[in-house]
Order: sequence, then C-alpha cells, then structure tokens
Amino acid sequence: SRFRVRQPRWSLPVCGGLIEEAARARAVVSVEDGLVVSGLGSHLADALSQRGMWRPIRSLGIPQRYLDHDSRSAIMAELGLDSRGIADAVSQLSRFRVRQPRWSLPVCGGLIEEAARARAVVSVED
Repeated sequence: SRFRVRQPRWSLPVCGGLIEEAARARAVVSVEDGLVVSGLGSHLADALSQRGMWRPIRSLGIPQRYLDHDSRSAIMAELGLDSRGIADAVSQLSRFRVRQPRWSLPVCGGLIEEAARARAVVSVED
C-alpha cells in the first residue's frame, strides 16, 4: 500500500481536489488540529456521501470533553495525536478491507462490524 499526506491550506469548505483524492483512496485518516467534532474528516465524509461514495474515514483530534491536566505531549499521546498514535491509525487502516455496501439505508450490518473490528480508518491507495 502507498500512503499520501496532504495538508490543506484551509479545512472548510472542503476543496474539490481533496474530495477527488479521497474518492480515489481506499481509506482516509484526518488528523485535526482542533476538535474532532465537525472537523475536516466529518465534512470530507459528508462531501463524499453527497456524491454517492463511501470511504472509511478515521478522524483523529481533540474530543469534545474535558481533558485531564497533563503535559502537552502526554495529552497528545493519550489522544493518539502523537507520531505513534497516527502511525498506529494508518497501520490499522492499511489492513482495512473496503466493501462497498449494496444499499445505503439501512446500513449494512456486516460493514459496521468490519469497521468496528478495524478500529481505524486512513487514506490508503491501492
């Protein structure tokens, strides 16, 4: 598998080039520099969905909850935002097998179970 790293100049609106690249990828990992809720990963997933496409997307970022006080490096490690956490997410995602569902609603149970077992999703090319 090959991996690509992209750092968009802005996150919203999601640029068309990034959407096209995500559409060609097997999976996408979005590393947010802020809150993970309503971040680039969720907007990218929505943009793909509006085009009738599905890709596994794993968003790494700061959860919308109070965090325990600690050093920045300890907090980043706890949230999986350090180099090891990001590498682990990519590694898990590279083993993820993408299956296109035959229908969109209700969501295919097997697809949900497969995503839960993988516990991660990134941008991986064939």
